[in-house]
Amino acid sequence: MTANDFNYDQMRREECQKLIPRVFHIEMPVDEFLFDDIETGRDSYAVIFRSRGSVYALLIAENGAEQTLEDVRRIVKNMGLTAEKFLPPEADPQYFYRNGVELLKRVYPSLRRWNYDDVWMYSRKVSYSPALVKVASVDGEIRRFNQRGASWQKLLNYSFRKVQVRYE
Repeated sequence: MTANDFNYDQMRREECQKLIPRVFHIEMPVDEFLFDDIETGRDSYAVIFRSRGSVYALLIAENGAEQTLEDVRRIVKNMGLTAEKFLPPEADPQYFYRNGVELLKRVYPSLRRWNYDDVWMYSRKVSYSPALVKVASVDGEIRRFNQRGASWQKLLNYSFRKVQVRYE
């Protein structure tokens, strides 16, 4: 590791440790970067890191690009990751539902009653950038978006599976 690599890692670590508490309202020290600057779209990238024994992916859309929950779900799947949890901004568990209701009201202003199934589709269209995803597993390889071919290609081999322990 050269001095420039070390400085870049320190800069990226500080950037993540400022961004995550500001946007997601949780303290999450970055113990180790597993993969950095993985292209996930024309104006977006992902950072995969370890914190307190868990693996997380931070997906960021740049230059004012819009990124929704559905986009994040698709990106995570195309990267070869399995998501355990999508952490909502401001640590608000109702963030996606509440904003999905607002989108539903804009589309159907006369609708007075709705249930979770009605809101489900609209909650996936809620803005979600930056996105923080807790990773459950990586199945053999991590892929990146190839802008020239507009397709996903293998970046490297990597396997990870979080062991679920249940006490009864």
